[in-house]
Amino acid sequence: MRLLTLFLLSLLAATVANAAVRTVSNNAAIPAQYDNLQTAVDASAEGDTVYVSWSATPYGNITLTKRIVLIGDGYNGGLSGKAALIADLIYSQTDNTTNCSGSFISGFKITNVRSGLATGNPSIDDMIFTRCWITSILYFYNTTTSAHNLHENWYIKDCIISQISFSNGFSNRFLGVSNVLLSNCIFTSLMLYSGNAITFRNCNFFFNSSITFSNCENMTLENCIFYDATPQTLTNSVFNNCLTFSTFNDNIPYGSNTGSNNIVNENPSFLGYTSPFDLLDDIRLDVDSPAKNAGTDGTDLGVFGGSKPLPDLSGEPNLPYIKSLIILNSEVGKDGSLKFKVEAQNNE
Repeated sequence: MRLLTLFLLSLLAATVANAAVRTVSNNAAIPAQYDNLQTAVDASAEGDTVYVSWSATPYGNITLTKRIVLIGDGYNGGLSGKAALIADLIYSQTDNTTNCSGSFISGFKITNVRSGLATGNPSIDDMIFTRCWITSILYFYNTTTSAHNLHENWYIKDCIISQISFSNGFSNRFLGVSNVLLSNCIFTSLMLYSGNAITFRNCNFFFNSSITFSNCENMTLENCIFYDATPQTLTNSVFNNCLTFSTFNDNIPYGSNTGSNNIVNENPSFLGYTSPFDLLDDIRLDVDSPAKNAGTDGTDLGVFGGSKPLPDLSGEPNLPYIKSLIILNSEVGKDGSLKFKVEAQNNE
């Protein structure tokens, strides 16, 4: 993983107006302002940015109670061989007027994401997750009390997610979340209990089961690939330009669902996939894949299609990184100046 060096952080900090930038590392080899992530988050004001270094040691449970930008080094090791690890990320509030709506979270390996709210608290809206790996469950309710609130307008992109539990049961399926877009994501387990507007766009589903959706309705699925993952039991939903292969029932649409231009029971021809899904798999499409240029927008189906394809499986955030740093003068001048040349590239 490309390390967020102090030099790069200073450049980034200089470009941020009216917001503080804090650095966190519990890795003794990487200096930072804080070694405890929750302490750094608590010290931050609305709109501040917290950069978190990779470490072999998890940063524990984190509770967000204000709008914040939280950026980690990634979920898949990369050059460092480690990741930015969080146990439970809890979205919550400080009072009835201040909560973490509008937060941006990128570049973490997280066990669970869940609500910290009681029923009747203000909803948490406009949340953005990018390039995160949620290894267990994304909950849209408080698992301790089963408290529900309707959270709206979430955007989740370039993530790997095991299971999503939109609510804790059939009777609460119209709570949880509404108007959420999941784009260019990989899913490896069930979607549970949802009745509100959810859109999956250019996603890959890998889950060797007779069903992928349990008690879900009102979903829109575009340009998605279902490999092993059976897209059955949905109702009142739309399948457009999706591909199915090696599932228990490949037929889409079915029942009360609608849609068009779907590719049924055809191998997407990944370059190197072996069930179950693994980060070492190469899920790019072969040049002769039926999923090539088959999307609603004329691009590929799956995570490497769409207007902004998944860049890779590193989980590194979309930040500039230093490609080279050349010192131009061998000695510091009498005036204390040091000349250098920097080449950087954005990780898109």
